[in-house]
Amino acid sequence: LTSLQGLNFQFPMMLLILRGGFVNAQRVVDFLNWNDPMSEPEEEAQDVDWSGDVVLDNVSFKYGREENNNPHYAIRNLSITIPQGSRVALIGGPGAGKSTLLKLLLRLYDPTEGMISVGGVNLREVSTKSVRDVVGLVEQDIFLFRMSIRDNIAFGRSNASDEEVISAAKRAQADEFIIEMPEGYNSMIGERGMTLSGGQRQRLAIARAIIQDPKILLLDDSVSAVDAQTEFLMRKALDEVMTNRTSITVTQRLRTLMESDIVIILDKGRLVASGTHIDLLRDSEHYRRVFERLPGAQELLATFSKTGGVA
Repeated sequence: LTSLQGLNFQFPMMLLILRGGFVNAQRVVDFLNWNDPMSEPEEEAQDVDWSGDVVLDNVSFKYGREENNNPHYAIRNLSITIPQGSRVALIGGPGAGKSTLLKLLLRLYDPTEGMISVGGVNLREVSTKSVRDVVGLVEQDIFLFRMSIRDNIAFGRSNASDEEVISAAKRAQADEFIIEMPEGYNSMIGERGMTLSGGQRQRLAIARAIIQDPKILLLDDSVSAVDAQTEFLMRKALDEVMTNRTSITVTQRLRTLMESDIVIILDKGRLVASGTHIDLLRDSEHYRRVFERLPGAQELLATFSKTGGVA
């Protein structure tokens, strides 16, 4: 019975890992050999101010694998304060720890060391359900269920009205393609949404996030498959939903970096620099190197140089 209970725990968690893009075989082995550190609080903190500052205090997270007797840290000694209501852009190369950081904020994992707090409350003192009720996540690898489009959008909010579903779809720029389908919002989609294009799946995921009305929104490069104009409209809708609320976006998009209140640069799990786009262009050589490789950046950098630091 104990073995079966263990499998019942491991299988859905494995799906979360695979769904989140951790497809490296070694990571799967790490998970199977990993003693899960997640625990629910004996007495849950009440009245958490989810609109408060998000604070990471010397946070580290490691997987089970060790190399030369050294644990593999995905996040290492990360300390940063994200003021309430900030629009944050998270940037870094592969293996920088960006997706892991989002999962720590969602309490899919707990830090191996250090503390994450929201509004002054340690997330370990809040149940995973409570966290996920108010923190929304839109991943790059979007998971859709074999059910109607309407039910996919309303997933997690079973009491959502048809009007709310349609409103969310319109704001996510999804309504136009939905109404062209044979049964509109009642159209059934295949497993993982494979009957839809990448851009269509991303729009449904954004609609799902909008209808959840999260206090904190995490986006993992979740508009990569849409054109620039559609991205602009989706961002505008999300900005309206997230007014005075915190959003954290993993991105390689120029517009997102430039419009963010804070840009955080990670490299191999460590904080390299943080600040506004303009300040980092001026003061961070690392950010400038990353930025200048992005499409369209050279023209902006030329303008930045000519105007003496205004891009």
